[in-house]
Amino acid sequence: MIAYQFPVEVHSHTIHSDGQFTVKELVESAVSFGYKGLILTDHNTSAGYLEMPAVPAVKDRELVTLHGIEWTTYFGHMLVHDADYDVDWREATPNTIDKYMAEVQVANGLIGIAHPFDMGSPICTGCHWDYQVQDYNHVNYIEIWNSNQPQEKSESILSYEFWLDKLTKGYEISCSAGRDWHRPDTDDANMGVTYLELTEEKLTQSNFKDALRNGRYYVTLGPVVQFNIENKNLLFLMGDRVHHSMLESGLVSVTLKPTELEALKAFSVENCSLTLWNNDQLIYQSEEVQDVSQEMSWNCTLPDAIEPGYFRFEIRGDFRGTKDTLIVVGNPIYLRK
Repeated sequence: MIAYQFPVEVHSHTIHSDGQFTVKELVESAVSFGYKGLILTDHNTSAGYLEMPAVPAVKDRELVTLHGIEWTTYFGHMLVHDADYDVDWREATPNTIDKYMAEVQVANGLIGIAHPFDMGSPICTGCHWDYQVQDYNHVNYIEIWNSNQPQEKSESILSYEFWLDKLTKGYEISCSAGRDWHRPDTDDANMGVTYLELTEEKLTQSNFKDALRNGRYYVTLGPVVQFNIENKNLLFLMGDRVHHSMLESGLVSVTLKPTELEALKAFSVENCSLTLWNNDQLIYQSEEVQDVSQEMSWNCTLPDAIEPGYFRFEIRGDFRGTKDTLIVVGNPIYLRK
């Protein structure tokens, strides 16, 4: 099975809220960066999306776009992606957020928690996630990386641990990276990139949304990854839901390639290692590979006993002067009993 990959951005802003881009400038910047998909998530408005069909890159299908909005409240920021209509967020309170999340689901929308551990009041009122969610089955993804240099932020560590906690509790929630793109960046800026992994050769609005819904993507600070597990004449990819026995004694293949995005080529990665996790148990750790300037790969065989829950991979390395940096985080394969 051939997997096709598409870098996308799912958290962006324009002059319709607090961004500096016009809609046309945002689209052109996205194409220039190398994105194949974009979701505009202005604060509490989706007005900018109405301008997108007239922008040449969108009209010519060079860039695939989805409707979005960032609910911006006193108790947290929530990304709502591609709902059929805008759900009214104004009456949501910390104890009633589940009701409003359920309404978004009825509207066929996807839900992401944005920067859950950013500083709140009085520095950034509402940026910290204070909603008391009762059922995290309403949530599709948690933004573990936000804005530029996410690897340097303590908030990223807390968000990553928040996501892992939800996985451990049995929720099938993906992790995402959001550039939270408001304005042109300086040359020394790096950011996390979300890579969709599809079996179709062409990105469309439909498979863009389906990949986000099902967790068929990974987040990276640059390198491009191909990940799969082969077992019993079947191939398993991120986002699959399978019986846990289907992975037992399976062959894991991971290929790592240098970034294909010009803006990130200045930031080299060294001394990379792969780790594999069955729930919160580390079941494989590779030796470090010093030189990752060329394509490289890891292969290993899984144990003959895999526990129900989830299976995932991540890659760490030295990045921008910091050792053992989280470089790539893959979304799980969910393992049913």
